[in-house]
Amino acid sequence: MLFRSPGAAIGTSTGAPGSVSPPTSGAPGPRAGDVLTFAGREVRIDEKANVVVVQGGAQVDVLSRDPTLRNGEMRLSAERAVVFLRPGALSRLREATGRADAGDVEGVYLEGDVNATDGSYAVRGAQVYYDVATARAAALQAVLRTTMRNGMPVVS
Repeated sequence: MLFRSPGAAIGTSTGAPGSVSPPTSGAPGPRAGDVLTFAGREVRIDEKANVVVVQGGAQVDVLSRDPTLRNGEMRLSAERAVVFLRPGALSRLREATGRADAGDVEGVYLEGDVNATDGSYAVRGAQVYYDVATARAAALQAVLRTTMRNGMPVVS
C-alpha cells in the first residue's frame, strides 16, 4: 500500500511488485526550516551506516514550516525505527535534542505496530518506509483510515 501526505504528487507503478517511479513534478520535498524529531527508550547513532536507530517506543515527527499545508505534521510511531541520513548529515545532527533538518534525512523505516498519521489520514501496519523528500510511504500489512468530505469514515 502506498500513501502520501496531502498535496504530494503520487508516483506511477511500473507493474513490478513494489516498484513505483518518483513523481514527475510537484513533489513537496523538504523546505528550509522543516525538522524531523526522533525519540525512544534507546537512540543509537551508527556512523558507518549513516543512520540513527531508535528502539523501544520509537516516535518520529516530521514538522513542516509550509504555511500552505493544512496540517504541517506527520507523526510516526513504532517499536523500532531507522532514520536514514544523507552523506555528511551526521556532523549537522542535533543529537542532544533528537532533531535533524528534514533535508538531511533520506527516509525512515519503521517496524512493529507502526502508526502513521498526518491528521487527515491514519495508517497502521507491520512495516512502513517513509520517503521524506517525496512525502510518500510504502506500508506492508496496512490499514488506512480517513474520512470523505461529507464526514463519512473510510477504512481500506
